[in-house]
Amino acid sequence: MTRTPPTRRRRALAWGIAATVVSALGILGVGIVMLLAITVDENYAWLLLVVLPAALVGGAIGGILGVVGLVFARIDRGGFAWPAVGLVLGADRAPQRLVRLTPAEHSLGAARRRAS
Repeated sequence: MTRTPPTRRRRALAWGIAATVVSALGILGVGIVMLLAITVDENYAWLLLVVLPAALVGGAIGGILGVVGLVFARIDRGGFAWPAVGLVLGADRAPQRLVRLTPAEHSLGAARRRAS
């Protein structure tokens, strides 16, 4: 009787692709609105009020999904690429979240203006 090798688990792949898609949708939405505001009409810029919070939430969710995918990749001993891409795309929004959460007088630009 011939033994077949066990099938490889695909949990990390699924979590990684989900993280990449969620994070990329947030980035893509902001890019489309910026493109519309620059090329078609400046009045499309108000859509950033809707798209930026959605992109920040999508980035946070994508980052969490990427971490879960990396944990499963470590358990399954392989398949680190998609979770890492999803985590990087999700972490791309982290500096924007920090800037939005800090008050304006504590930002670096306000400190430079006061110093000069």
